[in-house]
Amino acid sequence: MLQEEYATATCELDQSPQFVRTVRKTVAGAISRRGMRDGILSVADQAVVSGTSFVTSVIIGRMCSKRELGVFYLALTIVYFARGIQDQLISAPYVIHCHKRRANSLALYSGSSFLHHLMLSLVSIALLGGAIAVLSFGSRPAGLVSAFWVLLGALPLLQLREFVRRLTTANLQIATAIAIDVGVAVLQIGGLLLLAYFDRLTVGAAYAVMGAACAVASCGWFFSQRQPFRFTLSQAILDWRHNWGFARWALASHLVGFSGVYLLPWIVMAMRGSEEAGVLAASLSIAGIASMFMTGLAAFIMPKAAKAFAQDGVPELRRVLRTTAVVYATALGAFALFVMCTGDFLLVLGFGEKYSGNGATVSVAALSMLAQGIGLTAGIGLWAIERPKSNLVADLCTLVVTVAIVVCLLQPLGVLGAVLGDLGGRIAGTWIRIDTLSGLLKAT
Repeated sequence: MLQEEYATATCELDQSPQFVRTVRKTVAGAISRRGMRDGILSVADQAVVSGTSFVTSVIIGRMCSKRELGVFYLALTIVYFARGIQDQLISAPYVIHCHKRRANSLALYSGSSFLHHLMLSLVSIALLGGAIAVLSFGSRPAGLVSAFWVLLGALPLLQLREFVRRLTTANLQIATAIAIDVGVAVLQIGGLLLLAYFDRLTVGAAYAVMGAACAVASCGWFFSQRQPFRFTLSQAILDWRHNWGFARWALASHLVGFSGVYLLPWIVMAMRGSEEAGVLAASLSIAGIASMFMTGLAAFIMPKAAKAFAQDGVPELRRVLRTTAVVYATALGAFALFVMCTGDFLLVLGFGEKYSGNGATVSVAALSMLAQGIGLTAGIGLWAIERPKSNLVADLCTLVVTVAIVVCLLQPLGVLGAVLGDLGGRIAGTWIRIDTLSGLLKAT
């Protein structure tokens, strides 16, 4: 069937110069459309964010020991965990529902989301304080508790910056998001380099600089932004109840699906030591270069997919998801192929010779990014049709497969076994997610 359609289209194309001109005009128009521009800006914005994170890891990896890089990454899992919960409970519902509100209703909803963010930040501080108390009485890597004390003050600021980013991108204010993230990048990288120059760079100092950079950029946005906010406690409670119907399943899916990611460095640290956790951090940082593109495009595609389904139904949503999948497969596949062909070249280039010999590890981590990108496309589709609950089975499968492989391979293979577990889990979860979305779209 597809071959017949292709042959027919080719024949018509050969016989119709006017069709060729029409296609060229359509492509040129698409490139000039605001949607294309915003998509490119969204990827550029994520490149700034991921690039800042990558450069931060490189500075710490080069100026500090493997053990210190491992401690930095262990603390970073706490940041990612807190951000993930914030994203599922607050940002994701906002992305889905903000396009259905106008004027005063949107201002109230934005104000409610900000109040939800403040409450979640207080909960995060309390939980992190509890973790510090537990770690203080047990065996832990040197420097981890002191880093957590600094993180206690920095975490709310890191969460605030992420809330601001998600709010602006949800409202398609991409240029504003870029300005915020460029400001953070300049302050954060500049501060870290200054500390390194005076030989004062530690894990705790790094998190202090990161928090300060986020505070300055976020305050600048609040003083200059044009996003209307109206704060009403009763409305905030109503909006929380409304969001919870969507967010509870998104949160459950996230916690299950990403538990392996959050636990992986802690398992490596417990079974192989903090130096091995540092090697894992360096390898994931190199593979994470691909996430600049993946996460940036996802931030743009999420509201676009939700809008496509709300206004034009399943056919338009399928078109958006197909295009996204092709783009992900092409870009992330090319990156994975480059990493596999060059081995530990990028790892040594970024972090130094002390990380050489880990080419297989970083190659497998790059393949995990490819699997994650394809799975993310299907996950966006499930969110767009407001069926986040359907992600749960795929995420549970991801967790079970990841843990099973890591337990079997970590001791004999070291860090390579850990990333093989991550790859296996992502492939299994992606397969189930695609199958689930396909069935739901056929039934819609």
